[in-house]
Amino acid sequence: MRHIKRFIDLFENSPELTPDQIGWLDKCTDGKWSLNPDTGLVDVEGDFDCRAQQIKDFNGVKFGHVSGNFNCGTNDITSLEGAPQSVGGDFLCYGNWLTSLEGSPQEVGRRFLCFNNRLVSLKGAPQKVPSDFDCSTNRLTSLEGAPLVEDGSFRCYGNRLTSLEGAPQIVTGDFFCNANSLTTLEGGPLEVGRDFRCSYNKITSLKGAPNSVGRYFNCANNQLTSLEGAPPIDDDYIRSNGNPISQESIDRIIALMDHSKIKLEQAVEYLWEMIPDDDKAYLAKHNPDLSPDEIKGYEALARLKKRVL
Repeated sequence: MRHIKRFIDLFENSPELTPDQIGWLDKCTDGKWSLNPDTGLVDVEGDFDCRAQQIKDFNGVKFGHVSGNFNCGTNDITSLEGAPQSVGGDFLCYGNWLTSLEGSPQEVGRRFLCFNNRLVSLKGAPQKVPSDFDCSTNRLTSLEGAPLVEDGSFRCYGNRLTSLEGAPQIVTGDFFCNANSLTTLEGGPLEVGRDFRCSYNKITSLKGAPNSVGRYFNCANNQLTSLEGAPPIDDDYIRSNGNPISQESIDRIIALMDHSKIKLEQAVEYLWEMIPDDDKAYLAKHNPDLSPDEIKGYEALARLKKRVL
C-alpha cells in the first residue's frame, strides 16, 4: 500500500495543462509539443507562432526549449515570464508592451528582435546573438547589457540613447543608431561590415566613428562642424546633409581620402580652392597651409554663421 500511495502522490503532483492551454499549444505549434513532467516546461519540436492574438501573457504556459522559431510579436505582452529558455531559431517579441527583457531565452540560434516595445534597459538579453539584434524604437537611454552580435546587424535607432557604451565592437552587418540623443560616437563599434547610420542626433564631431565601414556612412542631420574622425569608405559615399558643411564638400573630401589614401588635412589642402566659402569657415582648421591668423579669421566666421543658423 505504501508503494501505491507514493504512485498516487506522484501522479497528483505532476504538472498538468488545462484544455484551453492544450488547444492554444495545438493552434500555435508548427511541429509537435510535449510537456516535460520533470520540469513542468513545454518543449516544442518545430516553430511556435502566437503573434497578433492580443494576448497579455503566455496563458500560464512555461516553455523550455523550442527547436525552431518562437514568435510572440504584435501582442499586448508586458512580461517574458514563461518564455522559452532556449530557441534554436529566431526569438521575436517585437510590438508588445515590454519594459524589460528579463525572462527572455539566454540561447538563440539566429535573430533576437525586440523592437517597438517600451524597453528601458537591455538587462536580461542573451550575452550573444548569432545573427541580427534589433532593439529599435524603445525607450533605452543606455546599451548596457547589449549582446555580442556574432554575424549580423545591430539596430538601436529611435531610442533615447545618450551614449553608445555597451555596443558590440565588431558588427559584420549594419549598425543603425540614428534618431537618438547622441552627442558623440565614442563607445560605438570599431568595425562595421555594411552600413553605419548615426543621422538625426546631436553629434558635433565624428571622433569615435568606426575605423572601417564596408559600405555607406550616414551622419546627416547632426551638428557637425568638423570631418575629423570620418572613416575611409570603399564606395566614397558619406551622407551629411543637414550639417553646416555641405554634402558636396563632404563627398569630394571623402572620395579623395579614399582614392589617394591620404589624411583629412592633405585632402582639404589639395581641394581648398574648390571648397565653397561657406564650408571653408568650418574646414579651415584642417588646412595646414593656412596661417594661424587666417584660421582665426575663418573660425570667427564659423561662429558668426553658427549664431545666424
